[in-house]
Amino acid sequence: MDLRYNQEVAKYGKKDGIVALCLFLFYCLWSVGFALIVRAFNDTLTGLQLQIVGIFLSILLIAVVVVMIFIKKQGFSSIGLHREKLGSATRLGIMFALIPLIIAGLLPGIMYGWELVSIGLMVYFLFYRLVLASAEDIVFVGFIQTRLYGLFKSDKQAIGVGAALFSLGHVPAWLLMGNLDLDNLLFLMIFIIFWAVMHWVSVCLFRKYFSLVPVIILHTISNFSQTSLWVLTDENREYAEWWAMVAMIAIIIAVCVWNWYTGRSKKVAE
Repeated sequence: MDLRYNQEVAKYGKKDGIVALCLFLFYCLWSVGFALIVRAFNDTLTGLQLQIVGIFLSILLIAVVVVMIFIKKQGFSSIGLHREKLGSATRLGIMFALIPLIIAGLLPGIMYGWELVSIGLMVYFLFYRLVLASAEDIVFVGFIQTRLYGLFKSDKQAIGVGAALFSLGHVPAWLLMGNLDLDNLLFLMIFIIFWAVMHWVSVCLFRKYFSLVPVIILHTISNFSQTSLWVLTDENREYAEWWAMVAMIAIIIAVCVWNWYTGRSKKVAE
């Protein structure tokens, strides 16, 4: 465990852990509400209008976390938002973000000759993905994961519970929006495992500098690369989804290798 991460999570007690669980429940209600809005207004609002609703709700979610840390007098640094080693944290995020940008973004579009979206739309999509990714990362990695150490002092237990919460928190909304189906339990389990692993990936990047910056960069670019670079028709959307899956697997492998190498180097240095 990295020293800064170890020092920060050791500060929290049972009350902080309970607050983290309360935030998780709030997130579940928030995500279900988001999904219900999408279902209710999918035929009456444009995609752009629904995205604006998503931005507003994400900012609301961030505001809830901000209020909670101010009430507890913990500050933004307690959720990994600080200037310490900002350059190193940014480079780390960019290094791993290049994987989905190339594999899920640039490569398929160039191979199949897809049409790029306009620069203005691309900038908007990047902003949209940034807001949504930031809200989710602040909630689950910056706040919930760190405060869970108030209930689970074991590193494996705390991260395991955090990964489980991250996975389960996505299920209700995805079921309501039709992205998952209870009749296909195998597909559902695959996604639950995938979300859990991606939470572990996020925590690995977060704990290096106790910074959300690399987590948000990777999350934003991953989502942006999948759907926001090219004009996707029904025909090429399937190809885009396949390449996105390959990119996610590549990220997991790359972080595993990086985590093993850095851990091994630290042991050798000691």
